[in-house]
Amino acid sequence: MSMFVNGLRTGAGWIVLAVLAATAGPGRALPAPPADAGRPATAPAGDFNPRKVSPRDFSSPPDHRGMADLTGVDVIAAKTLASPPKAVAETPRTDTRFDFRPAGASAPEPLLRAPLPPEAPPPSSSAAVAPRAIPPALPPGQTNPSTAPDVRAPRPSSAAPPATPTAPPVAAQPAEIPAAPTKPATPEPGAALSSELAGALDGALASLVVLNPTVNPLGAGDWRAARAAIYDFYTGRLFAPVWVDDQGLTPRGRAVLARLARADEDGLDLAALTLPDPTFADTRPERLAQVETTISAALVAYALQASGSRIAPAKLSSFVTTSPPVVDPAKVLSETASAAEPGDVLAAYNPGQQGYLDLRDELARLRASSPVAARRQLAGPTLRIGMADSRVPLIRGRFGLGAQADPSSARLYDARVASAVAAFQKSKGLAADGALTSATSEALFGRPNSRREAAILANMEMWRWQPREMGQARIEINVPDYTL
Repeated sequence: MSMFVNGLRTGAGWIVLAVLAATAGPGRALPAPPADAGRPATAPAGDFNPRKVSPRDFSSPPDHRGMADLTGVDVIAAKTLASPPKAVAETPRTDTRFDFRPAGASAPEPLLRAPLPPEAPPPSSSAAVAPRAIPPALPPGQTNPSTAPDVRAPRPSSAAPPATPTAPPVAAQPAEIPAAPTKPATPEPGAALSSELAGALDGALASLVVLNPTVNPLGAGDWRAARAAIYDFYTGRLFAPVWVDDQGLTPRGRAVLARLARADEDGLDLAALTLPDPTFADTRPERLAQVETTISAALVAYALQASGSRIAPAKLSSFVTTSPPVVDPAKVLSETASAAEPGDVLAAYNPGQQGYLDLRDELARLRASSPVAARRQLAGPTLRIGMADSRVPLIRGRFGLGAQADPSSARLYDARVASAVAAFQKSKGLAADGALTSATSEALFGRPNSRREAAILANMEMWRWQPREMGQARIEINVPDYTL
């Protein structure tokens, strides 16, 4: 431990000597250390002979301590330099400028600047910019006087300063004459009624979309999507009516109603929709909105039935691969609303092939040969013995059973009536159970040529499955007739 302390002290001493040497003046020499015991003094500066060391120098232990003349040295400052550095507070940095000019030099004269040319107005965008000419190169040492800058000092101008511009006189404004008070515009009665009609039509169409009828007028078609398309069509028109106005039906509305009333001629069924009377005179907005909604719904049902929406052919048999070209409801409304003759446009959704037209003519002849009284059909539940119904008196009259003496039993479906019905069923090839079913009712009060009429309607429906344009060159096969 003592050796480490001695070495540390010796190192600190050498550090002090290095500091003193750095701070000493240029002509000051360090004093020679005094001769130690048993060690000769340092030789003079001019003595270059090697020193003679006494043998006894090796007998004594070496002394590694350095001796220095510390006379006039601030011991406290030396200790401070030898001690570890402490944290020093940072002071703001200052820049010191040094002047390296000779003592007799004077300040340089300021450089002269050439006068700036007067400001020119900005060039017009329409004016063409002239190309800048490049001067030819000159020999060394020569300058172009036209391009050399003028370094002469500007002379003071003796011209008088420009006069301050004065504002032009403002013309006196004429006094404003107060306008005469205007009366608030009174809305026209027709405009108010049109807005009420648009609001009522919005409500009627919303009811059409929300209410789900028990009978689908499209058969296998999507009636929900068709109703949504009707509402969207009127939304795009801001619920402006097409078939009615403030006075009732428009001429186009009457033309559409006339075509809808003849839907039966093409075998179409619009019984699920109650068509309005063409002569109605109720001009209330609610009534007009209801008529507009009914006509549009019936028009869409007519067009979709005419294009083949009632039956899905693939559900009849897997061998039937055709698909009817059912028209889009939005297209139907758009085409009929913009047509001059909407009735003709509506009728054109039926097939136009000659085979379909022949079947329609045959259907008309068949129905003309049947009396109107024979086309009556009784609707209702199946009747059995012991039931009472309003159709029983008609059945008695059909078989000539006569009326009952007791009025309360006139509506009773008894055993006598059931026996007459069973005999009729047997003659028609039906199940002879005596119950009045829908097939028995059709046979009793239906059309005499109902089976033939049904066959014609089925063939007309099959024509709706075919494309409207079949082309001139084609092959037709008549399967029932086995002809090509």
